[in-house]
Amino acid sequence: MLVVCIAQQSWAGSPPSGGSMSGNVAVYNAALVTASNGVLTVPSGGVTYTANTAVPAGTRLNVMLPKGFEFTTVPTLTNSAATFSLLNSDQILNTGAGTALFVVAGADVPAASTIVLGGYSVKGATALGTLTPIGAALPVSMQAMGIDETPVHFGEFASESGMLATFTGNSLVIDLGNANGSGGGKKFYASPDTLTAVLGTVEMTSETSVFGSSVPLLAPDGTPNSLNPSDTVTFQLPGYNFAGITVYGSSAANCSVMTYKGTVTPNLLAFANLPLGQPVYLCVQAKGNQLIKLFGYPDGETTFGFSIGYLINSNSATDYISSGNVAIPTTAAHVCYANAPPADMSCAPIFYKYFTVQQSAP
Repeated sequence: MLVVCIAQQSWAGSPPSGGSMSGNVAVYNAALVTASNGVLTVPSGGVTYTANTAVPAGTRLNVMLPKGFEFTTVPTLTNSAATFSLLNSDQILNTGAGTALFVVAGADVPAASTIVLGGYSVKGATALGTLTPIGAALPVSMQAMGIDETPVHFGEFASESGMLATFTGNSLVIDLGNANGSGGGKKFYASPDTLTAVLGTVEMTSETSVFGSSVPLLAPDGTPNSLNPSDTVTFQLPGYNFAGITVYGSSAANCSVMTYKGTVTPNLLAFANLPLGQPVYLCVQAKGNQLIKLFGYPDGETTFGFSIGYLINSNSATDYISSGNVAIPTTAAHVCYANAPPADMSCAPIFYKYFTVQQSAP
C-alpha cells in the first residue's frame, strides 16, 4: 500500500511576503489629463520594490498598472546586482499592455536590496480626470512569481484641480449701538462707522504642489503644472445667513473701485471672474437700511469665521477644474457684533436670534 504524506505549512500571522513597495506619488492636473485623453509621462523612480528575501535569477517579475492604464513605452527595472529582461516589449510598443513581464537575469536580486521602476508613458489614464487625492491614489503593483503570494502595491497615481487660492481675512466689527451713526447693526465699526469693509484678500495661482504638501503637481507630459495666465475663476465663501449687504471684488485696497462683480444669496458670497496672480480685495457693502447679516461658520459663542472656500470654473477653462483648494490660514476672516463700540467691544450673541439654518458645519 502506498501512503502519501502531504506536509502543510502554517503561519502564526500573515504569510511571509517576498517584497514591499514604496515611492513617490505622481500627481497630475485632472483637467489636463482629460484634455490629453489620458496619455501621461511618468517620471523615473516613482516606484521602488524592496526584496525582503533574495529573488533568484530566472524569476518572473510582473509590473501591473491600474485598471485601464497601459504602457506605451518600454519601462525598465534597475537593481545594484541583477539585471532584468522585458518579455513583452513588442506588445507594449505595438498595442500597449497593462502589465510589463520581466525576468531576473544574471545575478540574483539580493535580500534587502531595491528594484527601481524607471520612467515610462501610459495611455488610458482617464480615471485621473476625476479628482483623485493622494490618500486614494491608484496603485502600481509588482509580484515576484513564486515569492510574493499576491501582488504588492503602491498608490502611484493621483490628481488635483490645478488651481490654488490663498484667502487672508480681516476681523470685522458690526456696530449694534448708535453712538457712531451705525443705526443699530447697519454699519461696520470705524471712526465714524462705515458702509464698506474689506472682508479679506484672495489670490489665485497655478497649483504647483499638492494642496497642503510639497508633492509637485504635474502636467500630463511630466513637467510642472502651469495654467493659462488669462484664466479666471469664481471664488465662493459659504455661510449660514447673509443679508443686508452686497459684495464685489476690487483691485483697490480701500474698495474704492468695483473691479469684479459679486453676488449674495442667503448661504453664499460669490466673487466672479477673478484673475490669476494678483490679489483681489473682497469688499462688503452694507445697504444701510437693514441689519447686516454676515454669518459665516460660528468659531466661538459670539463670533463667526470664514474657514471654507471653493473655486468654481465658470469660464469653460480646460486647464483646471472646480475644487475646494483654498488655503485659509489662521488669519481667516472673523465677524463680531459689538454692543456699543468703542466703549464696549464685547461681541454679542446676536446669531441665536438671526440664524435661519442649523448651526453645524455642512
